[in-house]
Amino acid sequence: MSDGKIAFGSQKGFTILQPERFNDQDNVTTSTFITDASLLSQPLELGIGSINDSSLLLEYDDVGLTIHYSDMRFKKTSASYYQYELKGDVSVVYPPTKSTEVT
Repeated sequence: MSDGKIAFGSQKGFTILQPERFNDQDNVTTSTFITDASLLSQPLELGIGSINDSSLLLEYDDVGLTIHYSDMRFKKTSASYYQYELKGDVSVVYPPTKSTEVT
């Protein structure tokens, strides 16, 4: 439209958007989602989408675990940093990284 609005229509009506009203939320803290996991030793069937609430039982001879994750901020992918840690008898905290996977 001449005033910058965008109109979408269908048989059930129409929607008018005002793009200037959408704000760019650069400083928003977002959740991180585990999107995939794989093993070198066997295939994993984890489904599609976030697998944050999934469990994974590893066998003693499973090797090559890789975990993929995303904050789903596709427009700002290059601005995202991730940090992870291993907890146990000896904990290890890794430095922030832009990588979206850990092996």
